[in-house]
Amino acid sequence: MPLLSGAVALVTGANGGLGPELAEQALARGTAKVYATARHLREITRSSWMTSLPA
Repeated sequence: MPLLSGAVALVTGANGGLGPELAEQALARGTAKVYATARHLREITRSSWMTSLPA
């Protein structure tokens, strides 16, 4: 994945499969905002990349 400095990303399925990794990599590459969707809110808030975000 290239540098995404200042970009905005939309990740569907961010609670499983490739979604969590894609969201984490987008943040690591400088994406300004990541919008993540999931079928169940409870599952996405447990994701490791979500819990490591600054408050």
